[in-house]
Amino acid sequence: RRQVVEVHDDGRDDLWYWTGLLNIDTDEVRWIGHARYDSGRFPAVAMNEQGVVVEVHRSDDALSLWYRVGQFRADGTGVDFGDSHRFDSGILPSIRFIDQNTIREVHQSQNNSQRWFHTGVVDPVTKTIQWGEHDSTTDPFYVRDQSTTQILGTDHSIRVRSRANDDHLHYTVNS
Repeated sequence: RRQVVEVHDDGRDDLWYWTGLLNIDTDEVRWIGHARYDSGRFPAVAMNEQGVVVEVHRSDDALSLWYRVGQFRADGTGVDFGDSHRFDSGILPSIRFIDQNTIREVHQSQNNSQRWFHTGVVDPVTKTIQWGEHDSTTDPFYVRDQSTTQILGTDHSIRVRSRANDDHLHYTVNS
């Protein structure tokens, strides 16, 4: 399906996404849609094979963690997100699908360097997550310093990042 979704904060507590489609012959992404979708800091995103998108972030004014579930539009123009839901306290959330409907989130305590994880089952109809197991972990964060998204239907991945002294986002396609 070659769908790409990227999330970032703009440094002013607004959260934005970009969506696009990958041309695997040229390794170029045709960025199609973008929008502000929430307020907060340090967002992370994961997408499954059906285009279900799960985003996690820290709130803009506290240390609470929030998530949204959405559906990637087939034409690549955006993501139809559901409401934002609080699920824990902490900082630096990261997320991955570990199977088609199950996600695993890893974040750091707001009080020390201890990391914690959650697993949850995503309901794409209600755009909610039924959270299950939650415990401390020594597992590393999923990529936090630059956004890495597996591109659906390919063996390619994409890294989206900003550069020092540059307000633009840059991407690299890895095949």
